[in-house]
Parts: sequence; structure tokens; C-alpha cells
Amino acid sequence: MDGAAKKYIMLAFIMLILSSAAYLGWLNDQNTQTPDTESIPFGVEKGYRLRDVEVTGLDGKPVLFSDYRGSILVVDFMAPWCSPCKEQIKVLIQLSQRTDVEILSINVDPEYNSTYLTRFRDDEEMTWTLTSSAEAAVEYKVTAIPLILVADRDGVIRYKGHYTTLTNFQQIIDEIR
Repeated sequence: MDGAAKKYIMLAFIMLILSSAAYLGWLNDQNTQTPDTESIPFGVEKGYRLRDVEVTGLDGKPVLFSDYRGSILVVDFMAPWCSPCKEQIKVLIQLSQRTDVEILSINVDPEYNSTYLTRFRDDEEMTWTLTSSAEAAVEYKVTAIPLILVADRDGVIRYKGHYTTLTNFQQIIDEIR
């Protein structure tokens, strides 16, 4: 092989490496772009958009998850008899001090009427909306309480878990902001 052929082979090899690097850079950029949240399907798991379930407020008025679009929403599925739920409420009281978060608690036990739940809300010093809907619990496949969902401003579920500490909430919310 003469010197000119080696030169062309070396040049072709360098071009192959450079074009591969450029392609990999472009591919990486495509994978890190923020997805179009409108194309995210509705569901009940992390990564899906909240299904827009209607729950009934203690005043009898309907509340929709979509009412909270534009805000970070913490959904708390709970029941008044649940000790871990009461401990979660203590954390939510601290979390409610943040101005960038909305909280919605949903009682999943149909045995409690709005009079009892209003008294419960006041006794527990809950300053956010408390609703009641056993149907929402079925829709969101609640198998244990408290069940916590955190949705971003577009209604996409970014966290699904059970009892959540204030530190964990702050980390989750700071990642969303």
C-alpha cells in the first residue's frame, strides 16, 4: 500500500469517527429534550397524566384534578380511622406552608359523611381541600393508605408512594420546579 492510499484510508477513518461522534451528540440531545406533555397518556402510575377524576368536596361541590393544572398537586388518599394517615396529615400541614404546592386529601371510606369529615378536618387543622370518594380510590387502584401522588404543573404524576416525609416531599417538589 502506497502513502497516498494510507492517507485516504486514514482520512476516511477520521471522517467516520467525527460523523459518528456528531450523530451520537445529536441523539443524546434528542433524548434529553423535554417531552411534549400533551402527548403523555392518562393513567394512574408515575409518568402518566392524572386521570381527571371528579371528587365531591365537603360543601357538595365537585372538584376535578384538572382544577389544579398550573400548580404542583399533592393528592393524599386517606381515611379518618387510619393512624398513618393522621401522621401524614402532620407532614402535610408543614408542607402546606409552601406557596408553590396545592394539597388535596381524599377520604376513601364511604362510611364517613360530610359533617363528620368537616369536624375531622377542623380537628386535624387541615387548611386544604378535603373530599370524599371511594370511586376515586378504585380508579387510582388504592390498595393501602395513605397513598400519595405528586403531579407537576401539567398534571403528570412524578411520584407515587405511601407515607412520605417532609424531606422527601421537598426533594420531589424541588426536582419538579
